[in-house]
Amino acid sequence: MKIGVITYFCVPNFGAQLQVLSTLGALRNMGHEAKLINWYPRSLENIYKRYVSKAQRNCQLQFARDQYPLTSLCRKEDDLLRVIEKEDFDMIFTGSDALFRYVPQCNRFRAFSWRKMRYVNNYTSCEDIADNPFFCTYYPKLHKKIPVVAFSVSSQSCPFYLMTKSERDRMSSCMKNFRHITVRDEWTQKMVTEVAGIKDVPITPDPVFAFNSNIASPLPNLKDLVDGYHLPENYALVSFPVDSVSSIYVQQIADLLKERGITLVALPVPEGLNDFGLDHSIPLPLDPLTWYALIVNSRGYIGTRMHPVIVCLHNAIPFFSYDGNGTINADGSFNTRSSKTYDILLRAGLQDNIFMTNSGAPLPSADSVVDHLLSFDREKCASFANVMRDKYNQAMFTTLKYAL
Repeated sequence: MKIGVITYFCVPNFGAQLQVLSTLGALRNMGHEAKLINWYPRSLENIYKRYVSKAQRNCQLQFARDQYPLTSLCRKEDDLLRVIEKEDFDMIFTGSDALFRYVPQCNRFRAFSWRKMRYVNNYTSCEDIADNPFFCTYYPKLHKKIPVVAFSVSSQSCPFYLMTKSERDRMSSCMKNFRHITVRDEWTQKMVTEVAGIKDVPITPDPVFAFNSNIASPLPNLKDLVDGYHLPENYALVSFPVDSVSSIYVQQIADLLKERGITLVALPVPEGLNDFGLDHSIPLPLDPLTWYALIVNSRGYIGTRMHPVIVCLHNAIPFFSYDGNGTINADGSFNTRSSKTYDILLRAGLQDNIFMTNSGAPLPSADSVVDHLLSFDREKCASFANVMRDKYNQAMFTTLKYAL
């Protein structure tokens, strides 16, 4: 089959680009021709222009051009429809990543004084329902009704229970355009079931769980990294956005690791580098494959975001995760289960290796973080990774059957 893949593919996000590379490799390994639909609306591009340097954006855009077979650029829905018709795809594969993220209307208002309200336009067009191809809104306008599937998508802790009936009806109508949907976490599964009435939605692994068997490009090895970045061979990585934790806290972790012969190295996020005053750091711009290799060759990862954790799980690398997801229940309690990272670690039996930053609990001590790294059960992790890889491969096979 000729398959059009639509997802976040050129955004300055290391994990997003790795999951695209893995998806394309999986489809290629199954004997299909896959092409990335070059969906990059200006609203999304403008968001990243505000937060990510031009050098890093260009680096990741060039990575996309070098690594993916791309269609012509699609800025709006009319462009997308034109490209789908021109390419004559047999199927559209939507996924993976936070493609079902949505901001309820009530969350777009924030109070800034006791007498005024302000409308907050802090979401992109890809986080709304209207003209959003990730919700399959374009399907009724296709002349040739080809099957469309969504695979391992996430809602990014969307508070769907706050949606109005009108919002729910519109989202439900759109979701029913999919021939098949699988999701990445229990929270998104619940959203699809409650909003769209679609039952028995499978939870399937992120494509990065099969990355090593799906990629064709060679990775930098330890010697390449040590020589290129002047690193010691025994290094661990720390990665936090600016102003998230103090340099004193990170230095405490670094001192404890140093006593055990491990040097802590600052790893940037695409938005910038927080080096915490450490002796070693990785500069931007940085491409996704080098970012991946830096984690795989490390003695451990400490920091935020989901995909670094998946990279660690996939390669049995010790980690301690600081996760900013989760939601507040109606009674004011904190709900960890809406976090996609927590959901994965709970299934892995490694939920002790995550701290929920929005829970209100105090930060774990430096001693605790280091102990979790040094006592990490690699065998247990590797066993879970093998299960997730096999589940991913089976889920891909099952999903593609819906196009036949």
